[in-house]
Amino acid sequence: MFTKSEKHNPNYLCEIVRIDNVRPHTNADKLDIVTIYGNNIIVAKDSVKVGDIMAYAPVECALNKDFLSKLNQFEDKALNADQNIKGFFNKHGRVRAIKLRGEASQGFLFPIEWMWIWL
Repeated sequence: MFTKSEKHNPNYLCEIVRIDNVRPHTNADKLDIVTIYGNNIIVAKDSVKVGDIMAYAPVECALNKDFLSKLNQFEDKALNADQNIKGFFNKHGRVRAIKLRGEASQGFLFPIEWMWIWL
């Protein structure tokens, strides 16, 4: 069961979305860009296709730290279940706006199946 924290802000909640566009990154052969609500999100090449159902976390959304650890999403490997893997998130678990190879990434997309893996 998934819940919202008592003091949640509706502007920073994950949302289930259907992907309606995927285009190549302009400066990286192994990356693509997906646009959700006007925000570009950089993803691994061929990891997302039009029609996929994904979870979208906007910038400043804070994700559950146990979730991020189990799925090896922390940049500090010591915080991940598999300490050989480095992820995207700092120790606070917030989605950050970053630039990758000259393109802004303004959110985080992940397969909805991940929500059941960590339970």
